[in-house]
Amino acid sequence: MLATLKQENILANEKNKTKLIELLVEMLTARGIEASTATRDTDGSIVRCGLNKVTSYESVVVIGEDVDLLVLLTALTPLDRNVYFMKPGRGNIEDKVKKKHQTIAGAIL
Repeated sequence: MLATLKQENILANEKNKTKLIELLVEMLTARGIEASTATRDTDGSIVRCGLNKVTSYESVVVIGEDVDLLVLLTALTPLDRNVYFMKPGRGNIEDKVKKKHQTIAGAIL
C-alpha cells in the first residue's frame, strides 16, 4: 500500500522535517557530496560555505530561494571569483541563474 501525503503536512511537523534533513545529508554524504546542517544563521552559513569553496574550484553555484543569499553573495564575494546564485523554478517557471557581477551591473544600470 502506498501512502500519499501532502508535502506541507509532512514538513509542518518539526520532527519530520529534522528527520528528512538528516536523511538527505546522510544520502548525499554517502555519495561523496559534501552536505551539512545549519542550526542558526542559515543564510550566512550557506554563503560562507560557498565562499570557502571558491578557493578550490573555478566556479561555485549557491542554490536557494531566499534573495538574502544573493544580497550576501553580492556583498561578500571577491570581484575576481566566479560565484553564481541559482533560484530553482517551480512548475512552469524556469530556473534563474545570476552571476554576482552581472547582478551588480544590472542594479547600477
